[in-house]
Amino acid sequence: MFRMAWGQLRGRAGRSVALLVGVLVATTGFVVLTGATTTSRLEVTGAVERETRSAYDILVRPTGARTPLEAEHRLVRPNYLSGIYGGITLEQYERVRAVAGVEVAAPIAMLGHSTSRVPMSVDLTDAVDRSLDRQVIRIDRTYVAERGLSTAPGRPEYVYVTRYPLIYPVIEPDTMGSARYTDGRVYSWSDECGAVPREVQPDGTSRPVCDPRSAVVVGNPGWSEREIWRVLTARLLPDGRFEVTHRALGATVGAVDTGPTTVSQLALEETLTVPFLIAAVDPDAEQRLVGLADAVVDGRPLNTADTLTDTSIPGFVPDRSVPALVPSRPFLDGAVRTRVTRLPTARPAGLAPTALDGALRRAEGTPAGSAEIDLAASYRGMLAAGLGDDAFDSCCRGQLQVLAQPGPVDYERGPDGTLRIARVSPPDPAVFGDRTEINLLPRPWLSDDTGSRRVGRLVIPSDEALHDWRAVGVFDPDRLTGFGELSKVPLETYEPPTAEGADDRSRAALGGEPLLPSGNPAGYLSAPPLVLTTLNSVPKLLERAGPQRDAPISAIRVRVAGVDGYSERSAERVRLLAEQINRVTGLDVDITLGSSPAPQTVTLPAGEFGRPELRLTENWSALGVASTITEAVDRKSAALFALVLVVCVLFLGNAVSAAVRDRRPELAVLACLGWPGRRIAALILGEVALLGLVAGVLSVGLAVPLGATLGIDVDWRRAALA
Repeated sequence: MFRMAWGQLRGRAGRSVALLVGVLVATTGFVVLTGATTTSRLEVTGAVERETRSAYDILVRPTGARTPLEAEHRLVRPNYLSGIYGGITLEQYERVRAVAGVEVAAPIAMLGHSTSRVPMSVDLTDAVDRSLDRQVIRIDRTYVAERGLSTAPGRPEYVYVTRYPLIYPVIEPDTMGSARYTDGRVYSWSDECGAVPREVQPDGTSRPVCDPRSAVVVGNPGWSEREIWRVLTARLLPDGRFEVTHRALGATVGAVDTGPTTVSQLALEETLTVPFLIAAVDPDAEQRLVGLADAVVDGRPLNTADTLTDTSIPGFVPDRSVPALVPSRPFLDGAVRTRVTRLPTARPAGLAPTALDGALRRAEGTPAGSAEIDLAASYRGMLAAGLGDDAFDSCCRGQLQVLAQPGPVDYERGPDGTLRIARVSPPDPAVFGDRTEINLLPRPWLSDDTGSRRVGRLVIPSDEALHDWRAVGVFDPDRLTGFGELSKVPLETYEPPTAEGADDRSRAALGGEPLLPSGNPAGYLSAPPLVLTTLNSVPKLLERAGPQRDAPISAIRVRVAGVDGYSERSAERVRLLAEQINRVTGLDVDITLGSSPAPQTVTLPAGEFGRPELRLTENWSALGVASTITEAVDRKSAALFALVLVVCVLFLGNAVSAAVRDRRPELAVLACLGWPGRRIAALILGEVALLGLVAGVLSVGLAVPLGATLGIDVDWRRAALA
C-alpha cells in the first residue's frame, strides 16, 4: 500500500507539490497566527494586571448606599462619597479590620461643606488720582464660575482715599458701644457702622466714615456674599504712600486691628466664600493606603492624637478647632471680575448709613481699570504666604458651625441611554445658617442657583463655643500613591470629577475645556474632600450633632493582602473576602479590583445664572472590567483558533475532493479489480497523510524563524501539533 501511494505521488508530481505547498502554507499560517493571537492576549492581560491595581480592592458603604442606577448597571458614580454622611459605626469598622486577609481598612467620615475665605487682592494704586485731596474708588464685582457660563453681579464696594488725617479705634475684648481712638478720646459707635476710622476736619473735629458691612452681618444671618458692600478708608500721605489699617485693607469682620501702617501700594482684599468638603480619616490607615503623610509639602502631617482642642482667646467668644490638612490646589472653577471707577466728588465722611448708599451710587465717575482674579491662583497665593498661627486670619481656616450636606443626584435614563437629572432643587438660603445659628461667613453666591442635589445640614450647636478647622499642613494630591493610571479616576477619593462636552454645542459653550466643580454644594459636579481632619476629632465634634454621632463613617476602603494586580487568583481572593465582610457587617460591599472608567452621557439642565443646558461625557466606574476584558480576549483567541482550523480543513477537503474527481477512472478500474471501498479510501488518505506529515515537518522549521522575524513568539509544541 505504501509503495503504491508513493508511486501515485511521484506519478502526479505537479498535483502532489501543489497540495504539499497548500498544506505547508496553511499549517505555517495557522501556527504563526495563533502565536500572534497568543502574544496579543498576553499583552492585553498583562496591561490589565499592571494598570488595574487601585489603592483599594473593596469598597464598603452603608446599607442602601447604592443608587438604583448603580445597582442595575454595576456602576459607581464619580465622587460617590459626596452624598454619604455617616452610616457605618466604629464597631462595624473594627469588624472589617478584624477580617483575616485585610491588609488596610481605611475609613472616611464625610462631614459636609464648610465655608472658608479665600483672599483675592485688587490693586487700586493706579486708580488713585494723586492730585485730589479726597476721592472714592468704586469696585464693581461680577462673580464667575463654570467656565464663565455662570455670572452674577455683586453690590459695589468703595475705598475712600483722603489726604486729611485719620484716627482709628482701638478695639478691645470688652469694648461694646464705644471705643477709645488713637487720639486718646472715646467715641461711640453703632451696629449700623461699627467702630470705624474718623476723618479729622480742618477745624479739628472728626467725622466717622461709616462702613455698612457690620449692619449686613449683624442683621442678616445667612447672607449672600453678593449682598456685602463696604466703605473702607485709607489716607494718601504727602510722599505718595498710603496709611491703612488691617481692616481698612478689607480684612474680615472681627479681625483685631493692630493700628495704622504705611504701604506703597493700595490693595483691597476681596474675599470669595468657598465651600470646602471636609472629611475625617485615620491618618495611619490613609498613609498605608495612599501615602498621605508623604504627600505633605508644607506644615506637618496629621497624627492619630490630633483632636478637637480649645483655641480661645481670653475675652473673646470661646473657640474650638480641629487640625486639618488642605490640598495644594482647590479643584474648583471660579473667579471675580472687577471694574474700577474713580468718584472724585464723593464725600462719605459724616454721612448717615441711610444716606451713604444713595450718595455713592449717584456720584459721577471715571473708569480706572478692570481685572479678573482667578480662584485657583488666589488660593495658591494664600498658601504661599505660609500657614501662620494668627488667631483670626491665619491660613487656612473655616467654620464648622453649619455644614451643608448635599445628597446624591437622581437620574433618569433616556431611550438612547443618556442620563438626565430627574429632579432639580430650588436654592435654600438657610443652608449655611439662619437666625438660630452662628456663622460669621456669608453663603457662597452660586448657592442661589438651582441645584442638582437636595442639600441637608449638619448643625453643630454653638452655645458653648464656636467651632472651626485650622490647617496644620498642605498636601499635594499628585504625590499620593497606590493606584494605576487606568484606575485612579473616578474611584479615588482625591481625584476631582470632570465632564467634557458631549456634542459640538456643549464643547463650544465650554470653550473646549472640561466642566469642573463650581463650589456650589448643590451643583452637579461635586469636589472631592478638600479638607481632611482626624477621625479622632469626630466624637467630640459631633457629641451634640444628632444621629451621625453614633455612625460617623461614610465608607471603608479595603486593600486585600497578597493582591498586586488583577488575576483570576486575586479576583477569587478578593471575592471571598468581600463576601466575608458583608456577612460580618451587613453593609453594602463592592469589589473595585479591576474597575475602569465607564463614560456616561449626562444632560445638565440650564442654570439660573446664564449656564445653558449642556450634554456632558462623564467617567463613571464600571466594576469588574478587568475580568470582562480578559475573558473577552480568551474568547476572541479561541474563536480565531477555530476559524483558522476550519479554513485549513476546508482547503484540505477541497484538495482531496479535486484529487478524487480527477482519478475517478483509475479508482473505478481498481474497484473492478476487486479493491474494496475502505482500501481505496486508505490509499487516498495515505497519500494525503504522507503529504501532511512532510508539510507539517517543514512548517515547524519555517514557522519558528518566520515568527522570530515578525516578532511573534511561536510555540514549537503548537507547531508540532498542527
